[in-house]
Amino acid sequence: HSPRPGHYDLRGQITDIYGSPIPETIISIKGLPMKVQGGRSGFFLLPDVPRGQYVLVVYALGYHPQERIISLGQDARPEQHQHIDFALKEREDLLPTVDVLGRRAESNKNNLSFVGTKTATALKDVPQSIGYVTKELVLDQGATTVNDVVRNISGIHQYSFYNDFSIRGFRATGNRNSGNLINGMRTQTSLWRQSSLANIERVEVIKGPSSALFGNAAPGGVINRVTKKPLEVQRRSLSLTTGSWHTLRAYSDFTGPLNSRKSLLYRLNLGYEDTDGFRDLQGLTSYIVAPSLTYRLSERTQLGMDLVYSASSGKLDRGLAIFGDGALDSRPISATQSAANDYLRERMTNLTFSLSHQLAPGLLFSSTYLYSSYDEDLREHSQDNAFAKKADGSDDPSRVLMRVTQRLRSFRNNSFNNYLTWDTHTGELRHKLLLGYDYFSTDMLPSSSYIEAGGYLLKNGGTTKSYNAKKAADYLLDKDGNPRTNVPAFDLNTNSGNQYQDISKYLYESKTVKPTT
Repeated sequence: HSPRPGHYDLRGQITDIYGSPIPETIISIKGLPMKVQGGRSGFFLLPDVPRGQYVLVVYALGYHPQERIISLGQDARPEQHQHIDFALKEREDLLPTVDVLGRRAESNKNNLSFVGTKTATALKDVPQSIGYVTKELVLDQGATTVNDVVRNISGIHQYSFYNDFSIRGFRATGNRNSGNLINGMRTQTSLWRQSSLANIERVEVIKGPSSALFGNAAPGGVINRVTKKPLEVQRRSLSLTTGSWHTLRAYSDFTGPLNSRKSLLYRLNLGYEDTDGFRDLQGLTSYIVAPSLTYRLSERTQLGMDLVYSASSGKLDRGLAIFGDGALDSRPISATQSAANDYLRERMTNLTFSLSHQLAPGLLFSSTYLYSSYDEDLREHSQDNAFAKKADGSDDPSRVLMRVTQRLRSFRNNSFNNYLTWDTHTGELRHKLLLGYDYFSTDMLPSSSYIEAGGYLLKNGGTTKSYNAKKAADYLLDKDGNPRTNVPAFDLNTNSGNQYQDISKYLYESKTVKPTT
């Protein structure tokens, strides 16, 4: 594009003070009916501006507007293209203590955290060490679970294949709310399934002891998952991924305003995954539905609602059993001890309501309530951490002692907080005072229970955990004189243990479910 004679093209980029591009800004000229919207990378083009002196105004939601006087054609330069960059400062007076609006920036860099101090604070001003991964890095790496991205953060490692981590040497598991947060509030997730990133804006790891902020917290640190929030601009995305072992993943993300005033905003994230997995009988089907609403009653008051519902169906993977000689490669890594009729069905719900109201300049009140639930329905054939015994009491290194567990568990959690934040100053010194109250409770429903079968069969109709060769007469024996197991031992030389098992033949013992929180 070449401007007309006597006219100029204004080009530039809008960023924040840290250099991160600000998308969808508004650039206008006072006194002229000229206005354009910046692109997603912060670049803008204002074409065919007549010669003269003007005031250029840049506006972006959540930032201080900026004005700059420009003179076009007042010098002898022949160029008709002018390049002007702007760096906007974030408006801290409009930032609530919880994320209500989505993050507009599209870079791997994040400068603010809500979880470190319960307020919107620059990371450089937070006394704790906070590592983070933004959604941009998630997309760059093609990550799908929290386990995939925490490798980018120092001091945190996978403790196991599950939703299970080690932060500075201390274990933090998904089913224990002491090390697990969503939007800065304690919640409960699955231990067995890795957490999906379908609706996650960023993952933060607050390292070190944090009981002053979160009460009974894991000593090594906590993991905070920040969900995606509504944006005031229309955006839509769909992604479809296929891969090995019949893997299919589909994700969608829709956001934007629901009215012309842009006071009611929405976001809807959907995710679906179906895979057979590279391990025998370890297929997984899961989905997630995550709608979110933000209602801006005024510039001083905002309401938010955030719902995340997820469900999965598969089997519980307990690892690889090997022969008694200890050779790690004695069986293929795809081998499992699961039976064809095993299952693990899980459902999780997180429902958040939030209110943010500016009582006066510098004085902000925020309140958040989070209801979370976790339901587990499990049947599994798993090894009993021993080999089956022979008649003489020695181990049979090719037959693994097995047990069967059938379990129902349901947890209901309530988390509530109120905060009053006061921003003030003494001369050049700025102060941020916080007064608040946190409440968290967890309950296990009376329906939670399980039964278990295992060990060896006795002639009196009962079972026992161990076999004593000196009392062989008390046990039921097979045709070879070996003690009969309650659950058929898993023969490492065949895959018969992976077939459909008749669980009605087992002798069960009722167990008491102990809370894991």
